[in-house]
Amino acid sequence: MDFGSRTISDQNFSRIVALPKTALMNCGNPVKVNVKLIQEGDAKYIKLTPIEYQSLDGI
Repeated sequence: MDFGSRTISDQNFSRIVALPKTALMNCGNPVKVNVKLIQEGDAKYIKLTPIEYQSLDGI
């Protein structure tokens, strides 16, 4: 699914990309993601993988 082009904003010392809510909802609406730089030949891209939320109830 293609969510189109995104603007990269500057905020202090960070760079921020806003993701559409639909993209996150399709991944289970995670509150955290794992971020990896993937290199395949000359191509480089950033891979976001949802991290499943685990409740601390009962600990």
